[in-house]
Amino acid sequence: MTVQVMVVDDCNIARHVMKLILQSDKEIEVCASVPDGESALSLVQTNKPDVITMDLNMPGLNGLEVTKRIMETAPVPIIIVTSDTKSAANPFHLLEAGAVAVLRSPAPPGHPEHEQTAAQLIKTIKALAGVKLLRPSERQRERAAASSSKVATGSGAKVIALGASTGGPQVLRQILCGLPADFPIPIIVTQHIAKGFTASLVKWLNGKSPLALSVAEQGEKLQPAHVYVAPDDKHLGITPGLAVELSSANEYTMRPSISYMFKSLERSFGKNCVAVLLTGMGRDGAAEMAVLKAKGALTIAQDRDSSLIHGMPGEAIAFGGVCEVLSPDKIIERLLSLTTQSPKSAVSGWLYLGEK
Repeated sequence: MTVQVMVVDDCNIARHVMKLILQSDKEIEVCASVPDGESALSLVQTNKPDVITMDLNMPGLNGLEVTKRIMETAPVPIIIVTSDTKSAANPFHLLEAGAVAVLRSPAPPGHPEHEQTAAQLIKTIKALAGVKLLRPSERQRERAAASSSKVATGSGAKVIALGASTGGPQVLRQILCGLPADFPIPIIVTQHIAKGFTASLVKWLNGKSPLALSVAEQGEKLQPAHVYVAPDDKHLGITPGLAVELSSANEYTMRPSISYMFKSLERSFGKNCVAVLLTGMGRDGAAEMAVLKAKGALTIAQDRDSSLIHGMPGEAIAFGGVCEVLSPDKIIERLLSLTTQSPKSAVSGWLYLGEK
């Protein structure tokens, strides 16, 4: 069965490139290609796409308004695809409206980055085709579904590391909004994201979380109540003295790599750290998490029911490298249990519950 995709973009050339790329895969069919939000709204009910790719800036109804209306009437996984990485209309605001991912517009044929960006688009569409969307009013089900088997680890943690891929920004927002402004343990984050969007992600999260966020810089010393995000195309590691160590090493399939981040924790802190693996495709960080667990560190994987894609946390569980399997709400509680603090109010918004 082919994945039905609707392409929404006001640029004729962009729509043509998208169609060429998607139609090159026999498992994908473009069921509609439209130049504006009004056309998308009129066709979404009849064409019933499995996935929609949505431009950010369009005349008339912009990507945010169209996403809101589609999610209110006919919820379907929406991927924001844009070449504008510096727009005032931050694409991550569309995640609050129900969109599931943000990608850079694929490069045209002949461009050095064509194959890479085209492959990422196809891979993401296929992965999201079976995602079930959970409305905010149904959030209580996700909370009740969490379970864990706690062990006595993590109390001496000097740093907390969060690794995420597809679906990660939404979960990072939930977790970071649940921690208080004076949370005493520094947090580092490696989020797989299209090149050029890290600054927008940090700006969006900064407007939500009581914690301060910044793109990590070489040599800076980690501080309490602060979150450091791996920059574009750089691995994020930490020295024993809690200083940022960036790298362009090529031995990893992703850059930034969660595996690199977890390896730096193992070298620098052994058991005195916490590693958390959140939603995403692939297995980045899974093997390294097992090494951390063997060292005595607290390792946590997001549970299947609350993961947009359970690839990375599922692989970590299969490796036997996970101390606890938790929902985002329970991850917040567990991190707070390392201190004497209480959770903040729950964050509203869309959740994504695995495959249909």
